[in-house]
Amino acid sequence: MSSILVTDTDESATLEATLAFLDAWEAPTTKRSFDPTVSSFHTPARCLTPQQKQQDQHSRRKKPRRKYPNSSSTVLQRRKKAEILALRTQVEQLELQLTQLKQVPAAKYALNDVEGALLVEPSHSPIGWAEQATVQYRGRLQSEKTNIKLKSIMANQIKVSEALRTLLQKTAAMEDMDFLHPDPCKPLADGLSSMELLEKRVESLYLDADAVFKPERMNSISVEAMVKQNQSLGKTVEIISTTPMLCPLKVASDTLWNWFSLAKPVRERTNILERNYTLLLESQIGMLEFRKQNFVRRFEETDRVVVIWADILRLPKHKLQFRNQTWMFITPSADAPNDASVLRTFQQLFVDNDESHQVQGASFAEKSAFQELSKLYRRFLQSQQRVMLEETRAGANAFGITV
Repeated sequence: MSSILVTDTDESATLEATLAFLDAWEAPTTKRSFDPTVSSFHTPARCLTPQQKQQDQHSRRKKPRRKYPNSSSTVLQRRKKAEILALRTQVEQLELQLTQLKQVPAAKYALNDVEGALLVEPSHSPIGWAEQATVQYRGRLQSEKTNIKLKSIMANQIKVSEALRTLLQKTAAMEDMDFLHPDPCKPLADGLSSMELLEKRVESLYLDADAVFKPERMNSISVEAMVKQNQSLGKTVEIISTTPMLCPLKVASDTLWNWFSLAKPVRERTNILERNYTLLLESQIGMLEFRKQNFVRRFEETDRVVVIWADILRLPKHKLQFRNQTWMFITPSADAPNDASVLRTFQQLFVDNDESHQVQGASFAEKSAFQELSKLYRRFLQSQQRVMLEETRAGANAFGITV
């Protein structure tokens, strides 16, 4: 029994000695030191005294096992080696590029030949870095100059476009442009010469009276205004009125002539009225000042009286001219020829443009003036109709007259 215990004790001592030996070799950087208390070889435990065993256990507790980090592992070493190899390769490439840049080219290129220098074939000798920089600088400088010129042209074109757009949007500016509206209004002579022109115009209108007068029309009291597009006159406002009167033909003719004679004429002539004055009308574009010339003539026939009325209205501020031509027919009534009569009026108002220089589009001033004149002439005929009915005592019975 005692021999078995001794064997176990020997094996335990051998195992402890082996572990101590391995611990001593795990630290390669640690220097060997000889401790007087610890020998290079251990005495078997069975040979130690109790005091030596206690000292051995105490020293073993004071010397803990050391732990080392992984900084010196194989993975870290491989990584550092790979980085060093990559840096060496990069250094070799940079040295090769430096050598190429320091080489003097075999062929010289003119600095002003920008395109030839930039389009060198790969097979040719490479351009020196100084020449290549110069070529690129010259090319960039030329591009900047071209860009400045193009920007200047673009800015100028934008200004021209804005000016044209502003000009086209301003109607007043277009009215004064001769190349768009050359001589938009016929020149009208001043004084008696223009009156002579009006007189000839009235005589010409009298010759067309039969074509205008239509006795077959059957109407009662009425005033009608229409806007038409006349083939020869252009845009025209036509005003047609019919006024039945309970008075003979002679009385109706004198009443109408007295109505025209309210304003003082330029000169006294039988059955002729001439007037020249300024007409002011308020409109959307302000006060319109017309220079109006008026010529009226009465033609007395056997069975009717024809009054021809012609006006010229000039608007110097806007270089516009308008015309009015009116036919008035007084005829006996069909029901009572001796006691009643009928006044029929046919009036045309239009813009007087030269036939060889037709205006392509009416301006805002022309439209405004034309509208105001149309209202004026219609109010005039309505007022004339009311006065004629009152003067001839046309009561309610006047509405029953057949014309």
